[in-house]
Amino acid sequence: MKLKKMAIINYRQFQNAVINFDEELTILAGANNSGKTSIIELFKRIFKDKKFSKEDISAEYFSKLQHDFICSIDKIYNITANETEFRENIKKEFSIENKNKWTAIKIKIEVQYDKSESISLFSDYLMELNDTCTGFFFLFNYEINIAELNKCLGLNATNLFDKKHEIQELKSNRKTKETSVKLTELKVEYEEFLIEIFSEALENRVYFADINYENIEPIGIREFQSLFNYNYLNATRLLNDEKTDNYFSISKELLSHFKRSRDWEEFKKQIIKDIKGGLRKQKLNEKVKEHSLIKAQNALENIEKYFEYNKGEFSLQTDISDELLLDFLSSSLQTFFEFENGTKLKEFSQGLGISNLIYMCLKVEAFVQQYQSDVVDIFVIEEPEAHMHPQMERMLIEFINEILLNEDNNRVQGMITTHSSEIIKCSDLRNIRVIRIDKLLKSSVYDMNLFKQNLDTEEERQFFSFLFSINYSDLIFANKVIMYEGDTEKLYIEKLLSTKEFEGLSNQYISFVQVGGAYAHWYRKLVHFLKIRTLIITDIDYCKKLTSINEIKYDDGITNAGLIQYYKDYVTLSILKRDILSYCEHKCRQHRKDCLYEKAEIEKISLIQEDLRKRPCPKIKKPDYSIIKVKPTVTDIDLWIKDTDDEMIKVVSQGERDAYTRTLEEAMLCKLLGITVESINSVDWWKKQILNNKIKLYIPTRKKNITVRDILNENKNNKTDFMYSIILSELHLKALPNYIREGLMWLM
Repeated sequence: MKLKKMAIINYRQFQNAVINFDEELTILAGANNSGKTSIIELFKRIFKDKKFSKEDISAEYFSKLQHDFICSIDKIYNITANETEFRENIKKEFSIENKNKWTAIKIKIEVQYDKSESISLFSDYLMELNDTCTGFFFLFNYEINIAELNKCLGLNATNLFDKKHEIQELKSNRKTKETSVKLTELKVEYEEFLIEIFSEALENRVYFADINYENIEPIGIREFQSLFNYNYLNATRLLNDEKTDNYFSISKELLSHFKRSRDWEEFKKQIIKDIKGGLRKQKLNEKVKEHSLIKAQNALENIEKYFEYNKGEFSLQTDISDELLLDFLSSSLQTFFEFENGTKLKEFSQGLGISNLIYMCLKVEAFVQQYQSDVVDIFVIEEPEAHMHPQMERMLIEFINEILLNEDNNRVQGMITTHSSEIIKCSDLRNIRVIRIDKLLKSSVYDMNLFKQNLDTEEERQFFSFLFSINYSDLIFANKVIMYEGDTEKLYIEKLLSTKEFEGLSNQYISFVQVGGAYAHWYRKLVHFLKIRTLIITDIDYCKKLTSINEIKYDDGITNAGLIQYYKDYVTLSILKRDILSYCEHKCRQHRKDCLYEKAEIEKISLIQEDLRKRPCPKIKKPDYSIIKVKPTVTDIDLWIKDTDDEMIKVVSQGERDAYTRTLEEAMLCKLLGITVESINSVDWWKKQILNNKIKLYIPTRKKNITVRDILNENKNNKTDFMYSIILSELHLKALPNYIREGLMWLM
């Protein structure tokens, strides 16, 4: 039995999200406050005894529910003549038939089974009789108890009716400041009272259902929870970090392993027997009497004088229960690390990270060993990166993957929540689910396995798997992304973000991704999939020999493959909107399942570009795609950059506003010195500029008349020194090219 899917509707910031679970290990990754803890809390509410509360309802949806409920009561009042009729109309409005309208939270749960497995515990909840369907479907709702709601409304009908009547009277009276204030207060009181009644009637309800969650039958909550063996491990609160560690977590976990073994019962009997024998041998009974009862003899004699009681001989008996034995062993058993030289160190001496790692490995292994074959076995670890450096995180993931992939243990699932880039790096792309904040109070879950499956080629799949295995895994946690070409660009941009002009970006999580060449274009699929606002800063890279602006403007020898491909996307999208989508929207009424119109924008572009000979649809005449094949000029690229309105990706490069410079360094020098690529200056002029501005540049010695291109050709291996000199001389804003400023302003 495996947990396959969970659809989350109107729970906290998840208005409509789906988590597809991997058969072994699911990595739920997200930045702080994205919703990872909310998912953990959801599991506790579903699989443990913790109940939903009104605070768990999506804020936006709860406001709508409250508004609709108040409007329904007002509507009833408006068509009601008296209190009795008011009660009757309430029962009609809030009936079993329309209770779905008042469901606050809805969680759809799909459990998948293998045909070779026993489904004895689940068989009563089988609603899909199709042989091809191997799933059970459950609905866990936080919904209105209609009977309870009607009861509360009925009991408070007089109060509600009177309050509403008073509000109507105040509305009809002549308005004064006093009546306006009273009316506002009364309305607030009336609405708060209604919301309280509504909230009190909310309760947890579970159903088993068909595959579409339309036909449902109730099931008890405890009955439902008995189908899941759920184990939660909070890595952030396992151990304390003091030398006076009283927790001995590893020791306790080792003891619990032993308790689950076959040898425990025999050991328990023998140890209790040995303890009792030892106490008898040491004559505990006699010694207690000797040292305690003799001292109490006077008191006993006085009691005997004044009270009659059945006088008997005192005796002591040792009673050692299982609980007492476990408490004794837990508090006395300690783990030591013993070395070859005979040195012994306590468990906390190795550091909290090592202890945490060992403890979690023990907990996972224990859970796997005791899995229950007829139920869904799933464990959850919350943020295991707490107190662990990257190498330990990698070791933990490798250990868990190894133990879950073991043939004997492949019935157990695990889920890890994390904000660690290292855990993402050492996890397969198919295991990763990303939680991202889409907007205020709204998060979504992005399935990287679906992303991987929908890539066009195996080369792309390998590219993104490689990408996540190196240092670009933090991209998924970022608010925004800046893509750049070289180290000097990053150095410069980071300095710009530290200035007041761009402080709006410095306060956000910006991921820097170094890209170049044809592969730069591949990122667009990931950016669109994760909906990360992305700025791409790149060089125009026209023919290096050109220094005449008139020649540069019409040059089509641009060598930046990524830039050209982004331009082709723009041209393709223009054709799509003009010649294809307009027909789909206004003339076509029968959209096919695989219709181009139904695809995401990035898919539409890819489908057209992969074969320009094909018609986009049998009903549409093939558009003129020839423009897609035409090499763009510098002017074409410049006009596209100025015209583009893509909210997700913005590409910026040198153009008219940067005097048709070719590279970042060229644009910076021209801006700083007030020149263009056509400007020719003497050696002395260049020496003076370099000296006055304290910038590190070498001047060609074989030329008398020098252009900015000549200077940069002489310094092609000196870019880093040049950039450092700009930054250290505080010239970074004075030399800021227009295209970079416009890009950063867009990103803010």
